[in-house]
Amino acid sequence: MKKIEDLKDLFIEEGRELFNAQEQEINALSKLRKIATSHDLKATIRDEIKKTWKQQGRIETAFKNFEVELDGEVSEPFGAIINKKNHLINRIKDSKIRDMEIINAIQYINHFKIAGYTTISTLSDVMQDNTISRVFHTSLEEERKLDKHLIKLATQHLNNYAHSPV
Repeated sequence: MKKIEDLKDLFIEEGRELFNAQEQEINALSKLRKIATSHDLKATIRDEIKKTWKQQGRIETAFKNFEVELDGEVSEPFGAIINKKNHLINRIKDSKIRDMEIINAIQYINHFKIAGYTTISTLSDVMQDNTISRVFHTSLEEERKLDKHLIKLATQHLNNYAHSPV
């Protein structure tokens, strides 16, 4: 593994990790969509998968100038989040509670990506690459928008569960 000697090296490593995290996310969300029961949740997951494909394309485009291979860097912390959440989701029998935990899992994933996009956006700002900066700020804003949507969705599910007959 190459030593990180400057901001450009850090930027590249952060981009590679984010790229891999998104690959893992697409796989995880595809599985979660199959077990989700709420129509709204399934639609949210479908939209997130489409958005993540677009974000991966943006990363690939942004990194073409750096002539680096994006594949190969495995985001172990991201994988650990997915594994932990999958383990918990698989133990839940009630479909409404499972849907709430699926929302929670997506929030964990989303917060990881917000941190990644914040870092990579800031690094591109400091490196004064406005084109790349705009690309990553766009993805960051998409993740923040998803975060707000997930909060609303979770609140809706919790309220529906609280008012459903036992």
